[in-house]
Amino acid sequence: MDRADTAAPGLDPDGRRHLVILDEHVATPGAAGVADVCTWRLGETHASLDDLATALTRRLAVARIGERLYLSGGHAFLAQLTAAALAAGMLADEIRQHPVEGRLRRVVCAACRSTALVPADAAHINCACGARLAVRRQLSPRLGACLGVPC
Repeated sequence: MDRADTAAPGLDPDGRRHLVILDEHVATPGAAGVADVCTWRLGETHASLDDLATALTRRLAVARIGERLYLSGGHAFLAQLTAAALAAGMLADEIRQHPVEGRLRRVVCAACRSTALVPADAAHINCACGARLAVRRQLSPRLGACLGVPC
């Protein structure tokens, strides 16, 4: 995929420090005139989404007021990193999301609370607990996933 086709939005010039985290196929946003920008990219600076979430949690543990987080990527990418940022104490207003069509999304089973990564276009899935689930399209920031409800 061409990175130019999936450019992320520009940065907030009012922020003091900016952390930009990009999925594999997302263009780097413009940062002209904005100081203290750090960019992480899945597959380049961190090997996996779990590595990114762990590094984000560590960075936010020492963050100061004025930190801004920019996430640009697919559904599962946004879900996991938004959940990690909120759990680490970041406010929703400090997080900007730029969804880019992804291949996977994270689903939480309402029956057993397990999670799974499934194709983004899946309307129904089978959970490991045996339940047949209808996958809701809305992302829950608290769960960092979509909800799968028994059908």
